[in-house]
Amino acid sequence: MSDKQLTGNRVLVFQLGVEEYAIEVSQIREVIAYTESTRLPSVPPEVLGVINLRGQVITVVDARTKLRLSKQNPTGETVLLILHINETYIGLQVDAVAGVITFAESEISETPKMEGQVSKYVKQVIRRDKRLVLELCPQKLLGHLILDKKAA
Repeated sequence: MSDKQLTGNRVLVFQLGVEEYAIEVSQIREVIAYTESTRLPSVPPEVLGVINLRGQVITVVDARTKLRLSKQNPTGETVLLILHINETYIGLQVDAVAGVITFAESEISETPKMEGQVSKYVKQVIRRDKRLVLELCPQKLLGHLILDKKAA
């Protein structure tokens, strides 16, 4: 495998139940332990609330609710992925982190044509050994929650 094949193909793999999802490493600022959020009134159901991360107020979204998966209470493995999208930080609550993988172009499959809301968030499918990892596009998944600073 050449270095060129691996350039930019690093993702953080996380779990929601038994399924594995991923987000490109360059879009993740950090991973922090689960923190209870402060609820907000009149927000979409996937928004859990806000947290204070070193003086910065960050909106936290439940990945399970956003992807229409069954609700699960946080466990000792639950973490928040702090993502950097369009000059804004936003937290994504996931069940657990499985690790970071680097993959070759040959391990990528096109996203299958699927019905439903969730398919529009999938950037590509990564085939790794006998596993399939769905790489999500954070802008499509969470972009509706972020105010365009240029328009403000």
